[in-house]
Amino acid sequence: MQTCIVYVLVIHSSVPAMSVAELVAYAKQSPGELNCASAGIGTVPHLACEYLNKIAGTNILHVPYRDVNSATMATVGNVTQMFFGVSTSAKSQIDSNTLRGLAVSTAQRSLLLPDLPTMIESGYPTFDMPGWGACLRRRVHPPTLSKSSIGRCGGRLSGPICRSSSSPSGWNRHRRRPPPNSGHSLRTTLPAGRNSSMQSELTSSKEKHLNNRLFGENPDNQNESIDR
Repeated sequence: MQTCIVYVLVIHSSVPAMSVAELVAYAKQSPGELNCASAGIGTVPHLACEYLNKIAGTNILHVPYRDVNSATMATVGNVTQMFFGVSTSAKSQIDSNTLRGLAVSTAQRSLLLPDLPTMIESGYPTFDMPGWGACLRRRVHPPTLSKSSIGRCGGRLSGPICRSSSSPSGWNRHRRRPPPNSGHSLRTTLPAGRNSSMQSELTSSKEKHLNNRLFGENPDNQNESIDR
């Protein structure tokens, strides 16, 4: 059971664009003027920025931050001028006129922001880039228990409580495979130099994070933990 997380392309109000087409035109006319925030190397907002560069022929600079809130605030403060944000936080910024929403990253319009077009409707037919969540189970579960668990999970996702809570959180429910531009195949959409650099940074970051989780910040703890 998979759910689709909707991202919204938002820009700072000072950017002279009311649509994706106008944003792309401005980016081409003013090279070096636009910076795109993300919640970190390898996240959906990062890949969305790079994919827009590829298909639109722009050269928008990616600026990674530690988390979504930091990236959002950087765009609110005009440190960066654009960001693919989760629709939850994006909606509050759009409603307060702090940021301007241009389009959503998914193939279907957002339930939370139905007036915003998709990137596909905005002229980029291959731009279908959601985030994904799923109900997971342990592989050792017997088949009967697995089917029962999946049934209960699906029932709860379709229930009134989830319908009322998941849509405002930027989640659309889908029962299909991730789109072609997600996961593994995204590696082929990035320029070779950026792709290898991104993978190297991402691998290093993940290894450091894993070591900190397992052994703490002090590498001397590694042997002690293994001995236990």
